Amino acid sequence: MRRGFTLIELLVVIAIIAILAAILFPVFARTREKARATSCLSNNKQIGLALAMYVQDYDETFPSMWCFGNCADYNTSPWWALSLYGGYASLLQPYVKNYQLFWCPSDDTASSASPAAQCSYEYRWVLANYSRTTPLKDASFCRPAEQVVFHERFDWHYGRYGLYQLATNVLGKPMCNAVFADYHAKLWKIPEQGGLYTYDAHWFHYVNGADPTQGWD
Repeated sequence: MRRGFTLIELLVVIAIIAILAAILFPVFARTREKARATSCLSNNKQIGLALAMYVQDYDETFPSMWCFGNCADYNTSPWWALSLYGGYASLLQPYVKNYQLFWCPSDDTASSASPAAQCSYEYRWVLANYSRTTPLKDASFCRPAEQVVFHERFDWHYGRYGLYQLATNVLGKPMCNAVFADYHAKLWKIPEQGGLYTYDAHWFHYVNGADPTQGWD
């Protein structure tokens, strides 16, 4: 005579499966996000290489408000215009041949490559603003290995800062993927200033104000 499972036994099995799922799903999610962060860093590395080729081809001059395609009036155009697909992404297309490169895998808002769409990675505010009136040369940076030129527009991976927000040490040291003025890319950990991680997602702390030829991160 065969005996089936009792209701209690079935409930116990279901409970065990639920517990295992609750344990494993966060692990899978973290692993997936880590893979996306790695892919995001790879995007930044390719942007850095494309930027190096662009600068070499254009008399050692970085992209500026003078050369992006959305607005002819570079003195009054918004600083973030360079970070649109019609901005630096279009300027670097001859070197990368791929608009997807400018989308972070964790950026759910990156759904369009139209000229007015925002990239996942941002041309640094101080560079865009400085270049309104003065060409920014490869040799202009006082410490190129320490100066960020591109960075993630938002903390897509670590949840330690918000858009336009100043972060403190509540969630740990803020960090994001970034490209530096010597064209290398790495995970950039925002330096601590005065006991706090004083940070704006579009600014970064600059030691000497907003002059990339004098200050550094």
